[in-house]
Formats: sequence, structure tokens, C-alpha cells
Amino acid sequence: MIRNTKTKEVQPSHTLDENNILKQIDGIEALKQSIERMLTTERYQYSIYDHRYGIEFSELIGGDADFARLDIERRVKECLFEDDRIENIYNFYAQIIDDNMLIRFDVDTIIGTINMEVNL
Repeated sequence: MIRNTKTKEVQPSHTLDENNILKQIDGIEALKQSIERMLTTERYQYSIYDHRYGIEFSELIGGDADFARLDIERRVKECLFEDDRIENIYNFYAQIIDDNMLIRFDVDTIIGTINMEVNL
């Protein structure tokens, strides 16, 4: 008799640099990388991602800078709270530098606190 068995292979996390795997990472570093990827992926733009993945940032480009700076916190929270590992986001700071927006914030997760800085 042949038994029906299922196996689940768990792959380690990887860190990417220009699509090259540099090293394997797990834990807080993997979550930090995941947060950065979520915030640098435009929501609804790539069919490979679920409609809840990514941030709606492109519509802020070219608009009122003050509005963008004020609204980005809401958009970041909306994006990141889709991840069940994220518990809280606070100490939010946004600054527009030339054509970019620098955001800094702290994230409480199920595995610890992360200090994030992302250039959008």
C-alpha cells in the first residue's frame, strides 16, 4: 500500500542586490527586507503580487508636497498592516529631498522592534 504523505520544504530567506542572492537571512533582517520590498512595490502594478501587497505611492508623485508628506504615513500603515507580523508603527518622520521622500519609523513586530529608513 502506498501512503499519501505531504512534505513541506521550508526555504531560507535570501537578501537580494540587483537580483543577485548575496546571503541567506532570517528573523528580524528578513522582516526588515520584506518591509522595504513592500514599500518599494507599487500596489496593483504587478500581477504576480496579491492586490493587498505594496503601497499606492505613484499618485503622490508630482502632486502637492505637503499633502504627500502628510498622507504617506497613512499609506505606509495601510501597506504594512497587511502583514500579520506587524503589530505597531510609530515615530513616523517624512522629509522630501529633491525628487525623493525619505521616511523613518519604528515597527513593533512579533519578533522585535525594527528601526526603518526607506527612500521612496
